[in-house]
Amino acid sequence: MAGRRQSPSNSVVAELDGVVLGLEDCRPRERVTIVSDYLWTAYYINGWRRVRHPHLREGVIRARSSLEKLKSAVFVHYVLETGGECAFRRWNAVAHDLCQDSSSTHLPMARPS
Repeated sequence: MAGRRQSPSNSVVAELDGVVLGLEDCRPRERVTIVSDYLWTAYYINGWRRVRHPHLREGVIRARSSLEKLKSAVFVHYVLETGGECAFRRWNAVAHDLCQDSSSTHLPMARPS
């Protein structure tokens, strides 16, 4: 299909895209805490794991570029436990729902205008 871009996994792309967009929205010299239930995002951005897929490599480059402009950034791995309700679980569900429809395609990341 013309114009479609294969991605490694819809959720992997969504996790990385969310971090990239958040970092790009930060002001220079800002202190940032990134909270995620997907630990591989930190592994990729910090260079602890090799990134093979071109889109993920592009996102990692963008994230690293954004990180260089910040005063500090901390990655926090949030482990979702079964059951119970919390704000992280609710927003995580919203994020997953938003990208559910594009499992076989990837829409380029874009900042809202």
